[in-house]
Amino acid sequence: MLKEIKEEPDKLKRILLRADDVREIAREIKNIKRVFVIGRGTSDNAGLYGKYIFEIICRIPSECYPPSIFTYYNVNLLNKNSLVLLLSQSGETPDVIRGIEAAKNANAPSLLITNERDSTGAEMADYVIFTDAGREEAIAATKTYVSELLELYLLCSFLSNLCDIPFYLPEKVKEIIKIEKKIREIAYSMSGIEKMICIGRGVNYPTALEASLKLKETSYIFSEAISGCDLWHGPLAIIEDGFPIMALTPDDRLKKPLLELIQKLKDVRAYILSVSDSHEVNSIADKHIEVPYIKNEFLTPITHIVPVQIFSNYLAYAKGINPDEPRYLTKVTKR
Repeated sequence: MLKEIKEEPDKLKRILLRADDVREIAREIKNIKRVFVIGRGTSDNAGLYGKYIFEIICRIPSECYPPSIFTYYNVNLLNKNSLVLLLSQSGETPDVIRGIEAAKNANAPSLLITNERDSTGAEMADYVIFTDAGREEAIAATKTYVSELLELYLLCSFLSNLCDIPFYLPEKVKEIIKIEKKIREIAYSMSGIEKMICIGRGVNYPTALEASLKLKETSYIFSEAISGCDLWHGPLAIIEDGFPIMALTPDDRLKKPLLELIQKLKDVRAYILSVSDSHEVNSIADKHIEVPYIKNEFLTPITHIVPVQIFSNYLAYAKGINPDEPRYLTKVTKR
């Protein structure tokens, strides 16, 4: 897992160098009116990020579409103006295959983002974006996740005519990997935790979901992702002295409301681990992982998930668990 995290800067650079492939697909699908996003597990979290940026950057209505609507309830709401966007590291996820079939039945274009060129999904989909992240041996996805996020960002960038290719991004990720030792120390200092709430807002709510998933997969702790807004509406009542909170808080337009929430959590004596590029946020946390600042808020989900991946890896080792082989899990889930 750690080896694959350290490959991320090179994988992101490769994606940026062939951004014209994504530009061409954006031209082909420029007339879409709605996006239905389908994924499972880590790819589902990437898909939620995609929903946010399709709506914010491209102004195209989007939704994360439960495949059970057409697999079990036999309802197909797709049409020729709908893009069915599917994400699958393996290209073999059964719900993704069914999603492509549903798209074909409705004459809707399908676009698959996958890491596997020789997959069933790649053969079936109308359009395919290959992340080409290389073989991912660890069961917990890392480099394929950040690769999916960047491909989604490029797609929306070209669809909206923003046409931004962030060549600076791999160096920012390298900066994070350089503080591996500090992240390891923090993880070992927190080895006794058995639960954690991960909070984020906006485009970093999916980051909180992915952070929570990584903690479950690697360290077997009970973790839950809660929107920084939703925590005020009920879940705040469960916070008690020392309750671990991971606060994913970039210095963007949502920093102020998250800062207010973090201060409230401090008031009720929660234990805050901040993952942030904001000195203001980090200065009030019990522990913090400082993330390099980037101006583009839509890329902060990449810079903020990388330190969490490293933290999850070392938290597992601190607990005597091998993060590369989580119990009961397989790389390709046939469900």
